[in-house]
Amino acid sequence: MRRHRESVGELGAAVDHVVEVSRSYGPELSACCDAPDRPRTNNDWERSFGSHRHHERRATGRKG
Repeated sequence: MRRHRESVGELGAAVDHVVEVSRSYGPELSACCDAPDRPRTNNDWERSFGSHRHHERRATGRKG
């Protein structure tokens, strides 16, 4: 990402920020992708939570 920094012009500072934040998280940033029993994408996580909320609401009779 850094080697293409010059090609983004004014967004160079944003590139630096993304690189810095990514480095600070290190390998934990993509740890969920290594576990086969965890959802791989944010949409998969949201679907998982949404399904749980749906069943919880049905069990308690709460409207949602």
